[in-house]
Amino acid sequence: MAGGSQFSVGWYVGRCNALISATALLLIYLREMNQVYLKTVQDARLLALNNAMLEVKMDQVRLDHLTGLPSRSLFLELAETLRSRDLLNQQAVARLFIDLDGFKQINDNLGHDRGDTVLVEVAAALRSVLRDSDIAGRVGGDEFVVCLVAPPAVIKATATAVASRVAAIGDGIGCSIGIALCQAESLEWDAALRQADEAMYQAKRQGKSRFTVYGHSLLDELA
Repeated sequence: MAGGSQFSVGWYVGRCNALISATALLLIYLREMNQVYLKTVQDARLLALNNAMLEVKMDQVRLDHLTGLPSRSLFLELAETLRSRDLLNQQAVARLFIDLDGFKQINDNLGHDRGDTVLVEVAAALRSVLRDSDIAGRVGGDEFVVCLVAPPAVIKATATAVASRVAAIGDGIGCSIGIALCQAESLEWDAALRQADEAMYQAKRQGKSRFTVYGHSLLDELA
């Protein structure tokens, strides 16, 4: 060995080749791991995107696409939260069932585009009258519901204001409103909705464009 070196040139070459091979294998491994990581991130982002899209679709299903008001299922869910609110203390819970008068004539004579516009305007009228704590929803073609917790005088004023604002839309539109009242401790939403529906038909039989209250001990307070 030249110069007394303990290692030959061949040994160094072999070591270098081994190091190069190890480095190459490491680079291949890192590249593959990077691809796995990128795929994992991509899958995670895709999953998050799918979940977000699903939530949006669920919200769209639970919100009326035309008016933006809660649908029946979401309305009932929101109304149920009133049970735990301090607003319930010593106050009546009112369910208003609102059915438009003259809506069929608008669709027949002015077209469905105008009919859709009327529905949007009715939703806007409800929002303008109701308080932040009140809940409104659209449950049918021209049927709307409202839930509010308030003294009887406020409930009466709200129903009167809703009828007035709807009538102001024009084109002969009006609304008949049925009101069902109960106390928080005896609150049953399905029964209240049926009672409000019955009261609404009573309002129509009495001449439309008015509100009536389902027979209840609180009826006299609204008279």
